[in-house]
Amino acid sequence: VAVVVTKGDLAHLTALHFAPGDLIMLVAVFLWAIYTWELRQRPLGLAPMTSLAAQMIWGVLSILPFMLAERWIGGETTHWGGPVWLALAYVAVLPSLLAYWCWGSAVGKVGAQIPSYFGNLAPLFAALLSWLFLGETIHWYHLWAALLIFAGIHVALNARQQPVPLEQEL
Repeated sequence: VAVVVTKGDLAHLTALHFAPGDLIMLVAVFLWAIYTWELRQRPLGLAPMTSLAAQMIWGVLSILPFMLAERWIGGETTHWGGPVWLALAYVAVLPSLLAYWCWGSAVGKVGAQIPSYFGNLAPLFAALLSWLFLGETIHWYHLWAALLIFAGIHVALNARQQPVPLEQEL
């Protein structure tokens, strides 16, 4: 993430030269780590889908006052045609329901550590999909970040498989 955020130039990091979206993403990554850690704290017997439903209901209720305030102030209103409903259905099923269920299931089965390795692929896929669908340019620092991500995953997964030597008694 740091390679992409700094565009491969550490001077950006030392000068604290960030775009506003970069700082939002750093906060989001921190909050995601807390969320992932808290997934393991789920009460015993609470099914993953029940937990996910509760989270989604809480999310809708949390954002509802902001939606109502925007409508009251007179902000942009949505024209609820076919494309909007299709986009809403896509967002509700794939990145919301399915992705969160898969993540929660993985954390529930193997803990937060192993799935967190693969969470680092998100910026890589964001760059790849923006290149495919939006025509964005892939820069050298994207490739460098991809190499670092895959190397990090490889090292982390293989380090876990190495047997720990027993200390010899004196």
